[in-house]
Amino acid sequence: MMHASSVAGAIATVIFCIWAYQKGLFTSQEALSEYMQRAGIWGPPIFIFLQILQTVIPIIPGALTSIAGVYIYGMFYWKCLQLYRYYYRFYYCFSI
Repeated sequence: MMHASSVAGAIATVIFCIWAYQKGLFTSQEALSEYMQRAGIWGPPIFIFLQILQTVIPIIPGALTSIAGVYIYGMFYWKCLQLYRYYYRFYYCFSI
């Protein structure tokens, strides 16, 4: 039996992926960069969420978010976000 939070999370992820694909966030580095800069303080958590989704959803290109991350945040801050993302991605994958 599935928990309500799992179902809600899956539905929210699908809705987000459809919205992001329609906005071109998965196909254009410029669109992703512009969106992250407009997101302000929510940019890094959204960026980490996108990279965690790459683990589960294969249509999100990994090179796009990696290059965009360096472009948006700079090399040092991007590496910090990468380490944070790795922690949560492995936690998510191994907790299933």
